[in-house]
Amino acid sequence: MIQQHYYTRERKGLYSPTPGYDTISKSKGLEDKLIKEVLHNYCFYEAPFELIQVDDLREYPKALMCFNIPSGEMIIGCSSFAGKDYTGQRNRYFTHNYVVSEMHKEVYIRNPEKIFHAEFKMQNSNYTVQDDYSQEPSETFLEELTDIPMDKQSYEFLTVDKLFKRLCIQTSMYKKLLSACFDSVLNNRKIYIVLNVTAQELSKYSKQLMEYIYRGLPYVVRRKIGFITYVKNSKSKEYINLQFVAKEGIRLSNVEQSFAYVFDFKEEKHLNVKTLEKDNDYLNYIWDNLEDEKVLKECFHKDDEYIKERQQEQGVSLQEYNQIFIVNFEKKTPQEDGILQNIEIQSCESKCKELELNILKYIDISEISKRQIKSFVMEEKYKNNDIYMIVYYLQRILGSSVDREISLNEKKICELSIKMMPEGYEISAILLKVKERIQYFYEKNISKETFRKIMIGFVECNIHNAMGHTSEKEDDFSLEFYMNYNFQGLFNYLLEHGGVDKARDYILWAVSDFVELREKEVCFSFFEALKIYIENDDSNFFKDKNFKSKLMQKNNVAMIGRIKDLELDMCERIKRFILGLKR
Repeated sequence: MIQQHYYTRERKGLYSPTPGYDTISKSKGLEDKLIKEVLHNYCFYEAPFELIQVDDLREYPKALMCFNIPSGEMIIGCSSFAGKDYTGQRNRYFTHNYVVSEMHKEVYIRNPEKIFHAEFKMQNSNYTVQDDYSQEPSETFLEELTDIPMDKQSYEFLTVDKLFKRLCIQTSMYKKLLSACFDSVLNNRKIYIVLNVTAQELSKYSKQLMEYIYRGLPYVVRRKIGFITYVKNSKSKEYINLQFVAKEGIRLSNVEQSFAYVFDFKEEKHLNVKTLEKDNDYLNYIWDNLEDEKVLKECFHKDDEYIKERQQEQGVSLQEYNQIFIVNFEKKTPQEDGILQNIEIQSCESKCKELELNILKYIDISEISKRQIKSFVMEEKYKNNDIYMIVYYLQRILGSSVDREISLNEKKICELSIKMMPEGYEISAILLKVKERIQYFYEKNISKETFRKIMIGFVECNIHNAMGHTSEKEDDFSLEFYMNYNFQGLFNYLLEHGGVDKARDYILWAVSDFVELREKEVCFSFFEALKIYIENDDSNFFKDKNFKSKLMQKNNVAMIGRIKDLELDMCERIKRFILGLKR
């Protein structure tokens, strides 16, 4: 469902009994926490300086806003100048927000007209909150909607040629706007746009230009980007990537702090705007088909499926998306990632060289994307470079599906990290960064197939400090150090990103399929962490008959015996006695 929210200055609001700005009405299903912690921060409006003495409310620009929040909802709102308040002395503004659920928002992402031609309540419709709060809820609450109504009085939509000619925006500058949007989503760099139009025209032209920008962005970017079509002065607001700013409204401090992109079409001054390196097939295609929404939808749908298959929903760069576009546009269907990697390597050689240079300079590996790691090419001259080799083995792990191969690569990473340890008894910074990357890669893909890879993010290693220690395995690596796992951290990770169900799935997998659990040190660490997990986070662990049945059906007799001992140890004294008799 879609929830509604009204905010303005009144005698009293839903959360404050005193005069001032507050929520004055909302849908029943809209949570107070979301209103107070999110919506209130995005209810703002300042009238343009040149319209201060104008009485006609229709002359004032409206601020259409759209952004996505971490809990999954999309907020589509509009703030407008509302004239005098109930005292007749102070000016006020009015904000109407729609809160689109995560389930419904994809329809709006794929159909921009539903956002840009949405109908909003305006204060000049004489909506005021009732003084009597004893009336029936049906009279005080806004209705929940299945779809946002469309504005039947919407302005005439200009063609690309007419709009861009009026705004003096060239083809190359439109492409740079799209490029900035990609970078803004990936690196949180703000975008400020100043149009060379009057304050009265700002609503019309900013909204139309924003719709053309939104049309040109693939779904993977639309799901992250937020915008507002009018602010008096540039603001640094979380979730808002792009702002249309009134004349003279750019604050240099905002630009300097965030390295923001500034597109000032009034003064023809553009700050931090990158020159496009070369022709980009995706950008060219968008420009040629900007008015054909059907063609764009088909293109974006195909690319989106490709991105989801490769788990790249977290974001892609413009260069990466261009390669995806090329593959799909030419109807190439690579069966393995390796084919796509070869295409990328050939066409993005400079990018790979840049990545190579950064790795060799000891950059923060946590900043490297999964796609960059997978497309990284090993050269003979760097085979003895430890930093390079860590990325190489990380690449092997990401592509591996065999536990034995994962284990060998994992140990090789630990061996390399120990070589760089000055003392030999601390995990090196470089290994910590690899662990962070692994945790990031799989936090949204916790399953039986990924459990072994996720564990790499919680590996711990040390040099052997016990005389005469021998390992059951014959690997050369085991002669220099031993490995253990931070199971307590792993359980916390599983709980945070998957809940108790995922943690229990992992336990079922570990006692049955994780070979290293049979080793003494690993087994001890696992059951110590399991005990803490049950005590703190899963009090029904042994009470859930269905889960316990699944656990006891595993064919690892030794592990099942340890679990029974753990249950006996954790029971109350009387229950412990009864269980002991049964056993």
